[in-house]
Amino acid sequence: MRSPALMVKRDTGIDIYDPSLKLYLPLHDHTTGVSPFISKDISHHTCTVTGAIWGKYGRTFDGDDNIATTAAATLVGATALTLEAWVKWAASPQTSQAVFESTSANCWGLGGGWTANKWAFWIHATTWQSSGNSTSNIDTAWHHMVGTYNGAALVVIIDTVVQASGAVTGNATRDGNIKLGETAAGAGDFKGIIGEARVYNRVLTAPEIMRNYQNTKRRYI
Repeated sequence: MRSPALMVKRDTGIDIYDPSLKLYLPLHDHTTGVSPFISKDISHHTCTVTGAIWGKYGRTFDGDDNIATTAAATLVGATALTLEAWVKWAASPQTSQAVFESTSANCWGLGGGWTANKWAFWIHATTWQSSGNSTSNIDTAWHHMVGTYNGAALVVIIDTVVQASGAVTGNATRDGNIKLGETAAGAGDFKGIIGEARVYNRVLTAPEIMRNYQNTKRRYI
């Protein structure tokens, strides 16, 4: 008989026992079809849904919906981050829509960039700073979106390919709660489907990002 750890890893494609995995939301899973629900990482965060509708591919957001989590407490003191999600925009072009964002005034976020139809990873630490906009365009297909922060630079990666990077100053880890589908300002909210989302308190390596992509893409493409 397989051990519980092996069963979880095989069935989800993600190692939930990785201590750096601070938030894991498989929104396609039927157990996330209620509100509130509990995150699937070892911290078991409470996640409250406002408006986002559950379906077999994930939660659908129509521009005024969000999922709020208590995950920020586990990121206090972190000096690095990886944000990761499977995302399908409802329409193209798009701009300034947050897939993730922390809710404090000095926030970080991952989603549509400041230029229409581009992806970006950004922080606000006294001033707005960004990875820069992606080379490829946002469209209405499923994409695996990753943002990494190592204390000095923000990088945005789409379908395992680095799209943009930019040097930054200031701390990208905040004490505000994390939301999916909504910006801290309440404008530029996401329209589309989020299939799953993860936050790590370290920078994943390129092989690790490729592993997560390969292990989960069967649900979307």
